[in-house]
Amino acid sequence: MSDIKGYFASSKAGHDKGTVYMILESDDVYVYLSDGKLRPTDKLKRKS
Repeated sequence: MSDIKGYFASSKAGHDKGTVYMILESDDVYVYLSDGKLRPTDKLKRKS
């Protein structure tokens, strides 16, 4: 996956629909997101 750190992403589905996240890390399969409130930088959300 290309380097996409620092971009913003919005959740399209689920209980967090419409929440805006910042992409902090990425690997070959997942990106790791934080919104600064419910998902601080020590509890990143993993999305595919």
